[in-house]
Amino acid sequence: MTRSPAENVFDSNQPSTGLVASKRHTVRTGESGAPEWRSMRVTVSHNRRKEEIMRSVDRSFNDLFKGFGTVPIQIVNESRKWTGTRVDFSFDAKVGIVSTPIKGFVDVTDKDVTVDADLGWLERLFPAKQTQAALEGRIKGLLA
Repeated sequence: MTRSPAENVFDSNQPSTGLVASKRHTVRTGESGAPEWRSMRVTVSHNRRKEEIMRSVDRSFNDLFKGFGTVPIQIVNESRKWTGTRVDFSFDAKVGIVSTPIKGFVDVTDKDVTVDADLGWLERLFPAKQTQAALEGRIKGLLA
């Protein structure tokens, strides 16, 4: 995959507790050096039925994004649409008196669950590795 010089990528694989997690964090910058968009992807392997995982994701969706670190996030204006084994989502993440739109998808395959989300300005509040670790832990909690 060819990346432009203005695209910075964090990509790592970290096996833990029998599950393999792949994390990807992408930040593109425009000519001015300002971020154009931010995306985070976390993939965790599983050995359960897809349907079971999909029910867990649907039932516990809000828990995936409830906050990172000690800062609680309120989810408002939530929208979810399942197409096959993929759910596209969007919501406004409210932190105190400010909010930012979040959008992305969760894809469930026979072997893993992938969450891909554009975190908007929340990425500036929470370090990427902390956010990814929290999301990875919550996905593993769904799979336990």
